[in-house]
Amino acid sequence: MARKYSRGENVNLWIIVLAVVVAFAALAAFFVQRSAGGPNQPAGLPVVSQPEGSSSSQAEQSSSQPEQEPEQSQPEAQRPVIGGSSSQAEQPKPDKLSITESGDYTEEESLRQVVIRSGEVTLANKTISGDLFIMDEVYGDVRLENISVAGTIYVYGSDLLEMDSVTAPTVRLQRDNLPLSVLLKGQSRIENTLLMCSATLRERGLGKSEGFVNMQVENGGLLIKNNITLLSVHLDQLTVNYNSRINLSSGTEIKQADANAKLALEGLGRVKDLVVRNDYVQYAVDPDNITVKRGYEPPVKTEQQYAADEDGEAYSLLDNEAIQLDTPSEVELYVEDGFLMLEYSHVAANDGYYVVVYMGSQRFKSIYTDVDEESLQIAELAEEQDGKRFYAKVKALGSVYDSTEDSEFGDSESIRYHAEKAV
Repeated sequence: MARKYSRGENVNLWIIVLAVVVAFAALAAFFVQRSAGGPNQPAGLPVVSQPEGSSSSQAEQSSSQPEQEPEQSQPEAQRPVIGGSSSQAEQPKPDKLSITESGDYTEEESLRQVVIRSGEVTLANKTISGDLFIMDEVYGDVRLENISVAGTIYVYGSDLLEMDSVTAPTVRLQRDNLPLSVLLKGQSRIENTLLMCSATLRERGLGKSEGFVNMQVENGGLLIKNNITLLSVHLDQLTVNYNSRINLSSGTEIKQADANAKLALEGLGRVKDLVVRNDYVQYAVDPDNITVKRGYEPPVKTEQQYAADEDGEAYSLLDNEAIQLDTPSEVELYVEDGFLMLEYSHVAANDGYYVVVYMGSQRFKSIYTDVDEESLQIAELAEEQDGKRFYAKVKALGSVYDSTEDSEFGDSESIRYHAEKAV
């Protein structure tokens, strides 16, 4: 039989239940209060005070000991501060330098890349982990002093490039419209020089430094032949892979010259070994040894036509003037079966013809041809070129072997292309 509680016992039971509910409510309020005043409280809200001796007093301890701030707060100080005091951390410097105004840039610094877009510039005391560019819009002189480049120095512009105590594995010289002049001095060493234009290169006051070590002549894309002068330059290796006339001053010495293209080697310098891999090689400088590879004609010895002035620069001893070739005439540009075609009169072009075709004001195609063709196929035209205007220029090329000069350009009439529409 179930037991019946008295009224007094029921009152005691309700009191116990109520006490438990109050205890849970107080405990919940305590945790809400702790979370509102703890370390994760948003900035600007008042800190709820905690009872003495409680573990929640850590927030007050941390605010009284700023030297114990966690490291993750440091990036806030590294952000750029506009108008901040000098006590703020400075913004890190960029690793690229672009020079657009004349002047001296001599602060010692390490950079990844430098681009020079103005003449009359001095760049000094730089360590460059990447490349250095001198752009084609640069006219005037550029001076490099105490520069170390891990990549390549690209030279597309400047009238005189002076390199004093400059080291680089590769220098690429490629100026489209004008020749370059380069002076190398001081504690300089250039392992490989790639010549893709006409240029004059000089070494001076190198001491025990090697200066230019190896040099390679290539086709730069615009010139029919490269005219190169070497003044007191000492090379381990000269490799000629493009039609060139090279003058050597009396102070120039080349250990080995490889003639892999048409070459006229002139002046008063010295060549120890000449290796011939082309049928059209002539020399006025007497090499110590000549090696003609199988299947090629021996080089032709010519009379010395140059002497050296007080600076060691070669000049001509001949009074006769070079003969300029006749200009091609009857230059006609037309379209046949969707192809752009060209015809012109043939003259005594000793070294072929040079053809330039324009689409509007832009260069469309450049062609070098050494064959007297009745008609020359330029390119197949596309539908998107419908309505475009074309015209062509042709000149006969002189030779580095008989002192003939290029002719003037012969021009065609302009034509407009009309694409055939599919029905």
